[in-house]
Amino acid sequence: MATREIVEGNELATRAQVGGRFPTAADAPTLEWILFHVLQEYARHAGHLDIARELIDGSVGED
Repeated sequence: MATREIVEGNELATRAQVGGRFPTAADAPTLEWILFHVLQEYARHAGHLDIARELIDGSVGED
């Protein structure tokens, strides 16, 4: 629920807060970059699961 509120309540160009990993505003990623990065990571891990399943039982694609 918090993610939906953040995405709906901000422009994609909104930058993360300064502090911690982001010492300056120029270092802070945009919301668009963050969402795209999360999507890439999700897809990468889903692909790893597909590979593991194929190695286990030879199944590929959707059943």
